[in-house]
Amino acid sequence: MGVIIKLNDVACASISKIDDIAKASIKFWDDNQFCPTPTPTLTATRTLTPTPTPTAGSTATPTPTRTLTPTPTNTPTLTATRTLTPTPTPTLTSTLTLTPTQTPTLTATRTLTPTQTPTLTSTNTPTPTQTPTLTSTNTPTPTASSAAGDNYYTISLCCNPAIEAILKTPNSFAFGESVMIGGLCYEVKDPVQGPSFNYDTIDGSHTNCAECQAVQDFENWLATCCGDPFTTRIYRGATGVLTPGQVVRDLNDDYCYLIESCTDQSYTHDYSATYGVCLDCTRAGGLEC
Repeated sequence: MGVIIKLNDVACASISKIDDIAKASIKFWDDNQFCPTPTPTLTATRTLTPTPTPTAGSTATPTPTRTLTPTPTNTPTLTATRTLTPTPTPTLTSTLTLTPTQTPTLTATRTLTPTQTPTLTSTNTPTPTQTPTLTSTNTPTPTASSAAGDNYYTISLCCNPAIEAILKTPNSFAFGESVMIGGLCYEVKDPVQGPSFNYDTIDGSHTNCAECQAVQDFENWLATCCGDPFTTRIYRGATGVLTPGQVVRDLNDDYCYLIESCTDQSYTHDYSATYGVCLDCTRAGGLEC
């Protein structure tokens, strides 16, 4: 084991720290003493022992005392030439990845809230009976007798064939022809036996429904209030404008109504705007029942 007194040609006296470690804290370097505290060199001093003066009459011969001078051991001096290459510390760059937040798509669902029936003292709660089909039924007007030459036909509303009525007329029509009654178009069906009928006056006749509806100014539509399907109104719209599933906003009280079906009933209300679903109407300021 040797002694290091220099590091990269820098004397120990000029070194205070290595890699932020105090020199005094480093005792060894590669199993060699590193910059040890200098040990004072012992200098041998010759000590002279005085020769005693013989006393008269003495025959003894003085023996000189030999003093050994120690020879100091030379400590080899090692010069450290190892170059320390500091290991670079990698710089970590933090990359912030922004994950876009998806906006959920809101699907408007029409929720029908049934009318709650109060529970009576009976343990069984009656279930309200809902009427699934909202169609008007025309009751033929009976007559005592029919004039000779009158014809009777079943007719159906062009915009809603489910609505039928009986037409009494002196004219003859073929199946599929169309007649206008009260501004609405009807398709002529099969002839029937009188004398009951709903209509006996027509505004005009046409080859078919399409030809009649081309000159029809309006249609009447049955609608149910959003939030209460049992509250209904009849709205009038230009021919071909309204369709089942649309929502209208009442012109007077802003309530939202869902268009159900075309009808031959007289209209009762006007609307100010149309929407795709009830939710769109209420978001625009409309009201639910």
